[in-house]
Amino acid sequence: MSAPATATDFLTLVKKSGVLNEKQFSEQFPDAHELPADPTECANTLIRAGLLTTFQARQILAGKFRGLVLGVYKILRPLGQGGMGVVYLGEHMSLHRRVALKVLPAKNARDQVTVERFMREARATAALDHPNIVRLHDVCQGAGVHFLVMELVEGKDLQTLLSETGPLHFATAVSYIAQAAAGLQHAHSKGIVHRDIKPANLMITKDGSVKILDMGLARSFLNENDNLTGALGEDGEALGTIDFVAPEQALGQAVDERADMYSLGATLYSLVTGHPPFKGSRAQILMQHQMSAPPQLSKTLKVAAPQTLNDVIAKMMAKKKGDRFQSADEVIDALSPWLPAPRSSNNVQQDALSTQDLRDAGVPTQTARSTTRKGKKSKKRQAARQNRKKWYAIGGAGAAVLVLGILVAVLGGGKKSATAGSGAGSGTGSQANVTEESQTVLTTVAPVNDVVLSLDGTRFAAVDWSGNLFYGRTADLQKRSTVTIQGDLRCCTGTADGRYIVFGGIQAPVYVYDWDTGQKVREFIGHSDTTWGAAVSRSGKLLLTCGSDGEVLLRDFATGTLIRKHEFEAKQVWSVAFSPDDTKIVASCGQGPTDGESYQIRIWDVATGQELQRLTGHTRDVRWVTFSPDGRTLASAGFDGTVRLWDLARGKEISSINAHNNYAERVFFLPGGKRVASCGAFPPNDPAYGGLRVWDVTSGQQVRTWRGFDARGLIGLAVSPDGTYALASSREKTVRLWKFSF
Repeated sequence: MSAPATATDFLTLVKKSGVLNEKQFSEQFPDAHELPADPTECANTLIRAGLLTTFQARQILAGKFRGLVLGVYKILRPLGQGGMGVVYLGEHMSLHRRVALKVLPAKNARDQVTVERFMREARATAALDHPNIVRLHDVCQGAGVHFLVMELVEGKDLQTLLSETGPLHFATAVSYIAQAAAGLQHAHSKGIVHRDIKPANLMITKDGSVKILDMGLARSFLNENDNLTGALGEDGEALGTIDFVAPEQALGQAVDERADMYSLGATLYSLVTGHPPFKGSRAQILMQHQMSAPPQLSKTLKVAAPQTLNDVIAKMMAKKKGDRFQSADEVIDALSPWLPAPRSSNNVQQDALSTQDLRDAGVPTQTARSTTRKGKKSKKRQAARQNRKKWYAIGGAGAAVLVLGILVAVLGGGKKSATAGSGAGSGTGSQANVTEESQTVLTTVAPVNDVVLSLDGTRFAAVDWSGNLFYGRTADLQKRSTVTIQGDLRCCTGTADGRYIVFGGIQAPVYVYDWDTGQKVREFIGHSDTTWGAAVSRSGKLLLTCGSDGEVLLRDFATGTLIRKHEFEAKQVWSVAFSPDDTKIVASCGQGPTDGESYQIRIWDVATGQELQRLTGHTRDVRWVTFSPDGRTLASAGFDGTVRLWDLARGKEISSINAHNNYAERVFFLPGGKRVASCGAFPPNDPAYGGLRVWDVTSGQQVRTWRGFDARGLIGLAVSPDGTYALASSREKTVRLWKFSF
């Protein structure tokens, strides 16, 4: 059906879709004629009233009103793509229980093989009940489609985590793999082998638990009647993902639980190194699975992995089934030297995290760890390992949280000294060594993508990739409140008067929350896929947002009414800002279809919408842009590692500073406009370029640098109004305070 042209058309489609709660609608809008006449504004009104989700509104505005209700469930928004179909966030319409709905597309329902595989997933999943496996609630059919009603797991899969943060510390990776092994042990005990273990099928939840996803390739290796591959004549097709597939599975041979051990080993290798074990074309990768020995963990990792962990991975990935660990329980036992000890007063282990692990992470140790040889383990160590395995079999959430806590302490928590030294690249000067301290403001379970301070410096807020909004007063940074939103948050800003926080993210609306009470004030339709930037004018009357749809939207902050839209040829628009006098707006972008349309900074007049300037010079995405306090100079940070300064009167670049090697993430002017602070460097493993830096605007000389574990992986920055400190958020899942003493 065509898109609705009027609000009346829109409301007709909304009611036809079945997602509208008619009672709530009539209570909130007794006279529907009072709603805005424009269909988009009408949709915004219903979103703010909580009657529609952003996804539902978008679909209906596009004329797609069918399929938003499946049986007794209404679809709220997509969660992701599974091996056998799309996964949606659903809600039971009477019980209001939220679930994950895995939908088999209607076009596939006529295919016997696809339907049988889909139902096999249901049978396999329904037979399993374990904290480390996503649970199946029901198998249903509605609106002409088959779908599974699954446990809703809030978090992200490990493949997404890898792509966002890079390689994991080996102790963290081991904890995740041990939990997955505990879930697989349960599945294997029921006669089920997964056959597609990989990072994308392991979900890390907000509490640190790992859950196995997508049993779509699972089959019973004890039930001969469930040999779907042979029964449906797939001619030995190798199912699974080639980067992680066991040799016998790739050849179409008989598969048992040891195939999962191989894939689990390949997954562990990927988590520690950031990439699969083998590279090349599909044929080359499959051949290497058959012929090549597993590669050794690189010695250039952020934290060197013990040689014994290499040995464990090699055994997990042995070419012959008989040479591998024969069960998931054996894998947990082999990994136990790097697992945390269970928190029990009767079993306090000094080597919960191996001493070698702590040495590799740069932490001095006093207790020597006794060598362990097969057949010569002490009864005490055997009991400790068995206790660990039992603990992980319960679910492992506590273990993962403990590992994360240890790693925060080891890799970046608390107070540390950092050395200020010579910068990198052009225009950097040498400084004497100084000692600075950082204060940990908060630690969370996911990278913290943005942080903001109110204009008067009395309030702060931050958002992370797990949908958490943290906010509080700077008078007591340790006392804060948290709001959790379904989704992945990427940006936040505040109003000049400190009353409201504005934030958004991936497939999420743009939210406005009260900075004191944490209550939602209003909600606007976000950008397609991801909202990456937001800014509020000093007057508090205008809202500016940008996203991965190539659009910059200027709205009335009070009503959400769209005032003007600017479009980039490049679909990735990273950041937006208002000039100090609210007369100009600026935005920056990534790569466009041509060189001339890539890596641009554009400036427009707020009153007329006329484009005033277009600045180019960065050679990769321009991640951040900001005005100087007097509005005459612009500073930008890019993924080419540079911080650039621009004279707006002449429309020319003043200087380019090679600030952070790979990635410069943020840049802000300090009060007075004579200095800028920047942060960046990703991957966050190069101490020469990472961290937080301050530069002199006139000379481009480095004034101060903070480096080390505290300052790595910084991606968000906020400078206090008086310039005495900054808050920096990081991929290391922290926000820290840095004092500026010049």
